[in-house]
Amino acid sequence: QSRQTYKKLLSNQNTDGGWGWFNGMRSNRYITQYVLEQLGILEENEMVHLENDNARFNHIKKALRFVDNKVYKDYQYLKTHFSDFKDKNHLSSIDIHYLYMRSQWTGIPIEHNEAYRYFSDQLKRYWPSQSLFLKSLAGRFFLRTHDTTVANSIATALKDQALHSEEFGIYWKKNNYGYSWQNSDIETQASIIAF
Repeated sequence: QSRQTYKKLLSNQNTDGGWGWFNGMRSNRYITQYVLEQLGILEENEMVHLENDNARFNHIKKALRFVDNKVYKDYQYLKTHFSDFKDKNHLSSIDIHYLYMRSQWTGIPIEHNEAYRYFSDQLKRYWPSQSLFLKSLAGRFFLRTHDTTVANSIATALKDQALHSEEFGIYWKKNNYGYSWQNSDIETQASIIAF
């Protein structure tokens, strides 16, 4: 069953390397990042071994190229349209998700290091203003990229914001449900615990 599902997932990949919301739809950056994130989790937990399967691994490389190019395009837009692009926070939730997801695939070269470094530097500077969920992704990103100083700062901040109760255990008051992908209270709690 899982082989069939995996085969179907790969067959739904578009020629540009991305995935759409549904088969036949144009590629979407978020969906592609989400698929790569989930495949990265399977790889990390040794549930699949993509690097040992050239055909499947080529699908991953193609998808990473797609998101790397999207991030580079965003970076070029900021560079062209904002004179303060280095001095102000231009980080979005999808950029943080990209960095987190991309840190799962360190064995595959990044297409545009300049853009990657820019968003990584932005995250290093502006992580305190992010939501709980995005802080947890940032912390995991910095752990994977061996920047333990920033990762430890994030962990300390999350611990300081935690509340303790005999009834609820450890929880975060500002962990509120919302309608956007990064506002799931359950996923936020799980991501903080995983960090």
